[in-house]
Amino acid sequence: SSFRFHSGWAASGEGDRPDRIPVAGDKPAYAPGSVARVRIQPPAAGRALVVVAGERIFSSKVIDAPASGMTVDIPVSASWGAGAYVLVTHYRPLSAVSGREPVRAIGVAWLGVDNSPRTLTVALGTPEQVRPRGRVNVPLKVAGLRSGEQAFVTVAAVDEGILQLTDFKSPNAVAHYFGKRRLGVNMRDDYGRLIR
Repeated sequence: SSFRFHSGWAASGEGDRPDRIPVAGDKPAYAPGSVARVRIQPPAAGRALVVVAGERIFSSKVIDAPASGMTVDIPVSASWGAGAYVLVTHYRPLSAVSGREPVRAIGVAWLGVDNSPRTLTVALGTPEQVRPRGRVNVPLKVAGLRSGEQAFVTVAAVDEGILQLTDFKSPNAVAHYFGKRRLGVNMRDDYGRLIR
């Protein structure tokens, strides 16, 4: 089978593609309420649009970005869920452009939210072996519940041979709910169509 796809920047010519700008956070994950320090290293001095987005845009601001680079402080919000992307679009003055050189650069970085305080840990006390047609008691302990919270647990028993036949991998609920998400907004740019 085959699957046709396109990757890259859609533009009418080579000169219309933007440069890339390095963007990076200072930590792999942040607690809600903390401040993420995002390092931006533009190719030249200019202005930069900094957007924090996930499924929607959370915030945006325009800053002056020197050629030596800078650090932008971004407050981390619990409303981000698993995290958010920082999208940076950097523009430099037209006077600094020679020939068909691009006048803007784009970059993106993922800022993950540390959801360990919201993660429950389940420990099962099952025996090593059980006899057929017997009764099995499954003692379990759930750690991470706050005072007054309730948890519901589903226990399933599946034949190990069936799991080996299908090459089944047990799903990781924490990675599913708190893992990195795909960017839910699109980025469009008509800057390359402007007349100099």
